[in-house]
Amino acid sequence: NTCLAKRQVLFCIRSQEKARDPVTRTGIEQPVPDAPKFDMPAVPSGLRQSGGLSQRAREIPACGQGKANTCLAKRQVLFCIRSQEKRETRCSIKVILNMLRQMCVPWIVILIEAIRTRWTWRTNMENRGELIFTTKHLYKEYRYTAALQDVNITIPRGQIYGLIGENGAGKTTLLRILCGLTRPSRGRMFLFGAENAADQIKMRRRMGCLVDGPALYADLTAWQNLKVQCLQRGLDEAAIAPTLQLVGLKDTGGKPAGKFSLGMRQRLGLAIALLDKPEFLVLDEPLNGLDPMGIQELRHLLEKLNREQGMTILLSSHILSELHQLATSYGILHRGRLLEQLTAQELDARCEKYLLVRTDNDRQATGILRRTFPDTRCQATAEGLRLAPVKTDAAVAVAGILVENGLQVQELAVRSEGLEAYFTALVGGDSHADAG
Repeated sequence: NTCLAKRQVLFCIRSQEKARDPVTRTGIEQPVPDAPKFDMPAVPSGLRQSGGLSQRAREIPACGQGKANTCLAKRQVLFCIRSQEKRETRCSIKVILNMLRQMCVPWIVILIEAIRTRWTWRTNMENRGELIFTTKHLYKEYRYTAALQDVNITIPRGQIYGLIGENGAGKTTLLRILCGLTRPSRGRMFLFGAENAADQIKMRRRMGCLVDGPALYADLTAWQNLKVQCLQRGLDEAAIAPTLQLVGLKDTGGKPAGKFSLGMRQRLGLAIALLDKPEFLVLDEPLNGLDPMGIQELRHLLEKLNREQGMTILLSSHILSELHQLATSYGILHRGRLLEQLTAQELDARCEKYLLVRTDNDRQATGILRRTFPDTRCQATAEGLRLAPVKTDAAVAVAGILVENGLQVQELAVRSEGLEAYFTALVGGDSHADAG
């Protein structure tokens, strides 16, 4: 097809020359026939001999004096030929597959099909957003210290992810990297499937963040603070009133934010994060400054957002008892390293169950239980006696032994260690001592 195209070009040029000088070398005037027409389907240049078209194009005879128009036509033809070659060098995967099938190379076809299928599956997974946030071997290093070391975290869509760690463990650093407030030293990070920094900036429009405390205008009211956010982010002001009602700040009136309590400022910061109805909500210590009723209301609010709107939530907190009631999965950071990731069900299965016993004479009951159950640990605590580990029928056996020895049983219950006990056991309980 390419050769036909070249012959057609040469034929057109020579016909044009004959039209201007119809007398040939034999002296006989020749009529100018019509140029033949050919169908020229595009053929990828990678499947032709390299450089063939350019070499044949150079064989077009040079023009003599007085034939400027013909020279211009030749130059235009050469330009078109070379432009067509450049365009044809970009071959799609589908064209290559079709040509390989015609060349009977089945194993190459199978390999490319597998790669394309894998790429399509990964793209679809990222588009569906099954993994909201992922890091691979993430590091953040300062001059003399490493805030994060080899962190590999995965947050699926629809989770309430609790980030746990002592002071200085790297929780806020990780959240700042996620929100684009600082950059990692090395490693990879995926946000809604996007790894490129420019794409991640676009993806952060789908996030709501409250990190390092809320940034508020102290002289403006709660409604005016949210209006400023709407003007900056191009949002509809109609969302201000329902957002303030959602966080319990609808009746603040003309009170400026500078006179808000710590808990009210936290609520206003949460309102700013929720103003655009984000898909991914990031909260750093959102329970700070809230009274017991405020903590309970915030817990119910986050559960409602997760359940009704499918919002994915990442939060860090030092109040582990509240976090244990809220989170559906956990990540434990210690000295910049992610020690473990587990779900709430896995945590409940790993937390040790114990039997809580309260009697009218705990000292005497301790000696009786230790002699009767030598394989269990009996420990006196402020809430009562703890027996661990325990079996299903342990409560009935313990009650019978204590009653036989003349003791009055005041409380008998099977309980489980919470998140705080599990975290302390995992990190060794000496993090603060080592830090000091």
